[in-house]
Amino acid sequence: VPDEYQGKKYSIEIQNEFEELEEGTATFMNLRFPNGSRMKPVRLLFTCLVKYQLKDIGVDQTIIESETTQPFVVLTNENQWDLAAGVLLKKEAFEPARGEITWELFSNILQEHYLKATRQEISRPQRPLSKAELIYFSREKFNCKNSITQKDFDVFWEWFGKVLYKIRHQKHFCQLWVKGFVYGFITKADAEALLANETPGTFVLRFSERVAGKVAIAYVKKNERSQNEIKHYLVDSYNSETKDSNNLPEFLAPHAYFLFFLQLSTTFELPRPGQSMIKQKIIKGEVLQPFFSGGDGNSVLGYEREL
Repeated sequence: VPDEYQGKKYSIEIQNEFEELEEGTATFMNLRFPNGSRMKPVRLLFTCLVKYQLKDIGVDQTIIESETTQPFVVLTNENQWDLAAGVLLKKEAFEPARGEITWELFSNILQEHYLKATRQEISRPQRPLSKAELIYFSREKFNCKNSITQKDFDVFWEWFGKVLYKIRHQKHFCQLWVKGFVYGFITKADAEALLANETPGTFVLRFSERVAGKVAIAYVKKNERSQNEIKHYLVDSYNSETKDSNNLPEFLAPHAYFLFFLQLSTTFELPRPGQSMIKQKIIKGEVLQPFFSGGDGNSVLGYEREL
């Protein structure tokens, strides 16, 4: 396993690394890495020892080497996934020796890594990062810069890496995400504008901008004066034992304040003038039905303490 990270080479242990050729092909079904690669990208290199008969000379042999694989990181803990994914994206974007790249190039690389991370077909994605979401990143996370530096990326990935981890590793959340039932990338102010004329019980799921990887719910509620107001709740921030967002459908189902999903259009293009990003408003039970078979913490500023 040669490592090209910063021009250095080293090897890590591999188990079950030998296979016999059968009709010119060797299949490695049980490669194992007992140790991690310490967050360094590595590549696999396959070699084949070939023995052959030369007329009037006898038996000779040679070693044939394959091309190296794409870089990957060997993990010892699934919770390290977002760090490893950031290492690989950063390596592709900024090497060799690029201090900064254009926003357009970064967007393309980010899109490809996102689609692979969420296990979508690149040629036919169910929910790509849309133009609106890329505009959101540019405006909210990169201050509309034309060029992205490695430092810019590091700050961004501290937030986005945890978001992508949630989409990839929480099955129920991912299913809601790809269908557009999690709006995701929208500011608190824009969520309030989206809900301004909606009925009580209508809600939007989005990623918190200040608490990386957490989901916030903006919802319409009747106040004591029977007027509509918009509240915000940060999921699983108040009770570390329940881990609400690990099974978002189970969290949402019993709450009477959350009645109607606003389903986001999952196409790449921006809506035409006069059209909305919202595909439809749909009752909670219809969305959550497929997911079901027959302590106190410190409040986070700006969110409701209880529901």
